[in-house]
Amino acid sequence: MQRLAALLVLTLAALVGCSAPVEPSPETASVEAAQSAPEPAPLPCGTVFTPDPELLADVTAAAARWSVATGCDIRVGQGGTRVRLVSEINDNGTLRPGLTHYEADGVTLVIDVIAARSAAVLIHEMGHVLFPRPGHVEGETALMSHAGGNGRITAADLEYVCAGYGCTVFVLEA
Repeated sequence: MQRLAALLVLTLAALVGCSAPVEPSPETASVEAAQSAPEPAPLPCGTVFTPDPELLADVTAAAARWSVATGCDIRVGQGGTRVRLVSEINDNGTLRPGLTHYEADGVTLVIDVIAARSAAVLIHEMGHVLFPRPGHVEGETALMSHAGGNGRITAADLEYVCAGYGCTVFVLEA
């Protein structure tokens, strides 16, 4: 019996000692690397707007609304996206109340608004700056719709902006 026990102990010891480390196959190596890789950090979440003096109050209010809705640092300050008050916006023959566009240098993003609709149009145009991409949201009530919505930040607006902006919250306006 002692001999059998000793043989069993020796066999187990041999099995443990003989096991070589398993080299990952190319298929499992990429999976293991992906599992151990750190999570990518969200995109920076902050934007500065630099309005003309006549638009300061409206831009500050719109920035505060987007900040609450997205959890991002959206504010008024120097060196940000220019927001200009203009007398007319003629976009290829179409008169518009507001327009987000690049200057002739192709780098400088600016917002132009006309005085008559500045408060309502500003928040829409600022949404284009937060996640600059062409297009609008479907539906009549969305602020980021072509019509400008009902003046409130909706789920569709946040989906549009937060798709690439790194929002930390998703708060709808009542």
